[in-house]
Amino acid sequence: MADFEPGAQDARMAAAAALLGGKRLVDCTQMITPETFTFASCFFQGVKFSSEAIFDTRGTGVPSGSFKQKFSMACDVGTHIDSPGHWFKDKRCIECLTLPELVGEGVIVDVSAECAADRDYRLTLEDLRGWEERHGPVPRQAIVCMKTGWGRRFHEGPASYLGVDGYEEGDEIPMDGMHFPGFSFEAAAWLVEERDVKGIGIDTGSLDQGQDGSYPVHVKVLGSDRFQIENMNLEELPDGPCTLVCMPLFVQGAPESETRVMAVLN
Repeated sequence: MADFEPGAQDARMAAAAALLGGKRLVDCTQMITPETFTFASCFFQGVKFSSEAIFDTRGTGVPSGSFKQKFSMACDVGTHIDSPGHWFKDKRCIECLTLPELVGEGVIVDVSAECAADRDYRLTLEDLRGWEERHGPVPRQAIVCMKTGWGRRFHEGPASYLGVDGYEEGDEIPMDGMHFPGFSFEAAAWLVEERDVKGIGIDTGSLDQGQDGSYPVHVKVLGSDRFQIENMNLEELPDGPCTLVCMPLFVQGAPESETRVMAVLN
């Protein structure tokens, strides 16, 4: 059976998941393209992903060749991790996050129905307590992710993903005009103080709800020496537990870094 046939792909996926103690792997990463969203593009020009060929010797009449590119982009394009140093000058940057921190028990809290009804929805303590009633206590040192359903809007542009009414291509994005779900400060503080999580994640452009211009969740979580993951793709993950593997680019001094996130399901 050829490797590209569906049956072979399924078998390889199952074998890879078994190596990590699970039955299924899910990619929780949004693909990076020249159109991919970056929050930095709300403030600056020329920060989206771009590539330039350095050289390409393939197809020049020789049996083989090589192709190299130069990439340019801000540090927050697509799925990425915020380090504590993103918000605080004296705290750790990306290269200081350890492998044990970046792999952990995942908690997926699905509030997509609530967010569909209210684009300004904030994750509540009641949502987290409801998750614990369904699945047991949030484990210590877990990575807790809020599934809002916004991941499916990621490539639809600012009008949909950021909830900017009346937005047209090229418009300046008003920081007080964004509408998308996020964590409440109370929920984030409870996770840090009562459940000692190592990080939190979300499938929107920010852990703070679109109208929270003072970024209280960033202040609380990053100020407590935890990390955050933004712009995740959680569409294939059910409400419940999993294992999360988060691999940011290992860049010295980076406040944020593009990240491949994988979930292992049982």
